[in-house]
Amino acid sequence: MGLKTRYEIAKRIKPFVDVAYQYEKGQKLTSMQQASNSEKGWLYGAGIEFF
Repeated sequence: MGLKTRYEIAKRIKPFVDVAYQYEKGQKLTSMQQASNSEKGWLYGAGIEFF
């Protein structure tokens, strides 16, 4: 799940900021696969779109 916000400076220049939360459920140990832990955390990003 995430959120992307941007501001239009001009029709062709749009800076943006991304914020997202990621969660991956771990796997249980079976005869065919190893066990893995669940992982979670925040992801951030920023950039400029040019059109």
